Amino acid sequence: MKNEYLAFDLGASSVRTILGRLEDGKLQISEVNRFYNGIARMFGHCYWDYTRLFDSMKKGLQLAWQEGARPVSLAVDTWGLDFALFTRDNEFCGQPYAYRDPHTAGMMEKLFEVVPKKRIYELTGIQFMQINSLVQLFALVQNHSPQLEIARSILMVPDIFNYLFTGVKKAELTFASTTQFFNPHTRDWAEEILKAIGISKDMLPEIVEPGTVLGSLDKDLCGELGITTMPVIAVGSHDTASAVVSVPTQSDDYAYISAGTWCLMGIEEPKPVITAKTMEYNFSNEQGVFGTTRLLKNVMGLWMIQECRRILLRERNYSFVELVALAQKAKPFKALIDPDYPAFLNPPDMIESLRDYCQKTTQPVPESVGEFIRVIIEGLALKFAVIAEQLREVSANPVNRIHIIGGGCQNELLNQFTANAAGVPVVAGPVEATATGNLLMQAVAMQHISTLSEARQIVAESNNCKRYEPQDRKDWEEALIRFKEII
Repeated sequence: MKNEYLAFDLGASSVRTILGRLEDGKLQISEVNRFYNGIARMFGHCYWDYTRLFDSMKKGLQLAWQEGARPVSLAVDTWGLDFALFTRDNEFCGQPYAYRDPHTAGMMEKLFEVVPKKRIYELTGIQFMQINSLVQLFALVQNHSPQLEIARSILMVPDIFNYLFTGVKKAELTFASTTQFFNPHTRDWAEEILKAIGISKDMLPEIVEPGTVLGSLDKDLCGELGITTMPVIAVGSHDTASAVVSVPTQSDDYAYISAGTWCLMGIEEPKPVITAKTMEYNFSNEQGVFGTTRLLKNVMGLWMIQECRRILLRERNYSFVELVALAQKAKPFKALIDPDYPAFLNPPDMIESLRDYCQKTTQPVPESVGEFIRVIIEGLALKFAVIAEQLREVSANPVNRIHIIGGGCQNELLNQFTANAAGVPVVAGPVEATATGNLLMQAVAMQHISTLSEARQIVAESNNCKRYEPQDRKDWEEALIRFKEII
């Protein structure tokens, strides 16, 4: 029996409509359309345009229908961290900030004066970053945002689109758990933190489990698009939660890296691991599907290469394939960089930021395009090796291999360098990890499959993954020693 599902996969750089067909234990996926997404910069601030994104999604849904698809359900997954405020009439209070907006600068330190850092981690188990949802919300309070004066509710990014599709306001668990105002012990909003920063818990909706049927597609919307209604599912709506569903394995001796604009590296645990050591290493405990916990760390990711390319476009239209090829030919280990250095978050010129970093750390400055890209890829691989060591320290689970999933797994140099640095094999794929996890959790909600193990078996049967064995271990071990001295 064949079933079709429709996934909206919203990343920080593109919005895609993906159709999935589940038949005979295999999942076939196809891209219906793709739209550009990106931060709009105005008057020194960074914004998302949610109305334009929703219009793009409607066009994708309509196009899928016109091309003959008849999905039994649809679901949304998105990038993390961001939210919008709504009035009592359920309208946007204003243009929502994007997580890279500078209004959060210096706000973490002020937040710790209101709620001690240790207490925040005890209550949430979430990695500290300037861009966290909690810090963003606190910044609005501290800056006396006029939006807050008229706000009556808060919806995180995927919940915004689920509401626009159905009229139902709910918060999906995997995304809620990343906000740093969710308590994994009570599996509810962290009221103590919200109250301390001046936000009423009543502004936040009820939290539902991934795999919940939220409601049906709005009838007026169906009439506008010329389609029939269908269930809208709350899947693992944080894109990493969906991506981790698609790790093609049945064992538990691995770490995963969901590689894209951000790289998120971690393991699955049966419950949160909130200890002094996980706080020291700045690990996040995020809720996963089927009651799992994603113990992970955010790393700056391929954003750095994207930003270098943006600057290089002033001179030449380099493709990402060309940039990686130039990096492969460049001199190894000319300089070592920490991808999570704060100045790399949102600089006007990433190449200049790399130069400044190398000068400040008294290292040779890259000169060629290939050298700049290579120091980024080497830095990412070395950071992954450090995180693998830390995961082994805080968890009883071994890390005998690393699964790199998502669009970043197409970067073969990153895959090989990660195997070299960590000293374990790397398995790359699937590329469409997030959309795959989204589609499979829809199948769970529609009772077409029943377990996470079954979902992962379908992924393994449906994808050809590539394995990379460690190479040049002596050189990478020496580089790792030097890398640990600068981070």
